[in-house]
Amino acid sequence: MKQSPHPSLSGDQRAAVIALWKETLGLSEVDLDRGFADLGGTSLLANEFAARLKRGLDLSLPVIRIFEYPTLRLLLRFLTDGPGPMPQIAPRPGPSENAATTGKASPAEETGAHDIAIIGMACRFPGAKNLEEFWANLLDGRDTITILSDDELSPDVPPELRTDPRYVRAAGLIDEPYAMDAEFFGINPMEAKLTDPQQRVLLETSWQALEHAGEAVGQMTERVAVYAGTEDNSYYRAEIVPFPQAEKRAGRFAIMTGNEKDYVAMRIAHKLNLKGPAVSVHTACSTSLVAVIMAAKSLRQGECDLALAGGASVHFPTPEGYYFQEGGVFSSDGHCRPFD
Repeated sequence: MKQSPHPSLSGDQRAAVIALWKETLGLSEVDLDRGFADLGGTSLLANEFAARLKRGLDLSLPVIRIFEYPTLRLLLRFLTDGPGPMPQIAPRPGPSENAATTGKASPAEETGAHDIAIIGMACRFPGAKNLEEFWANLLDGRDTITILSDDELSPDVPPELRTDPRYVRAAGLIDEPYAMDAEFFGINPMEAKLTDPQQRVLLETSWQALEHAGEAVGQMTERVAVYAGTEDNSYYRAEIVPFPQAEKRAGRFAIMTGNEKDYVAMRIAHKLNLKGPAVSVHTACSTSLVAVIMAAKSLRQGECDLALAGGASVHFPTPEGYYFQEGGVFSSDGHCRPFD
């Protein structure tokens, strides 16, 4: 049996839902099978649509349902019949269905039951060049976003954007985003210059995290895994693509390993002589969190003894703002409010 969130929709209610869908998305015609996001829907419009349903039809619809049932056809079906049947999940083997009888290890045996300990950390954030400064900012509830003046703004920002009231001159700036102690890592100056700044930051903070954990980098006998990722590589497009002579001087392989996302984790493992799994993780905004989850699983499954997990986001050129869009993920004034 299905559980409906509302009594079955009448013909008039169905027509009213369709009308509200059209009004919210600014549509002249209705396509029952085009997704909400494909039609220009945003999280803001989803909230507006849900509010209109409640206000006009007294239908309570959690906003997340609009994304779970993204087409109008699916949403109308949900409003009428409720969610479809949930997939059946096989029960875990009981005490009498252990590995000896099933031929498979139990979940506890597969993943291990031991706890995970965080034994070292390192970071570089806006307004914090190390872990101590980062915690101090958190405790003080300090906003470390920089509002850029005309002089601070990148010269690459065109004049028409500078004077546009919707252009927000806000940026999260870290100290020396492009600097790197190349000699310390045995990297020649040309290789360092051709390397994505995000990889530079990750390499340095990886070394610092291991040092913070009391490990002697380069002399470690443990199997150390790396799970790490970066954001979009704006440095490559702006600094390397326009200069084809870079490839002639350094070679395509050096440019590829220093800039392609695929090589992020493996390059760290190579430079720090780490002998464990090296997996580059790229899941958009959740990259660092997923890297931590994967590292914990790797430890529990016995694939490694230690694991590095994290990510880096460094834009080029750094002192740029952004164009504000209603319903987007960026704020209208450039400030992040995690403490309100």
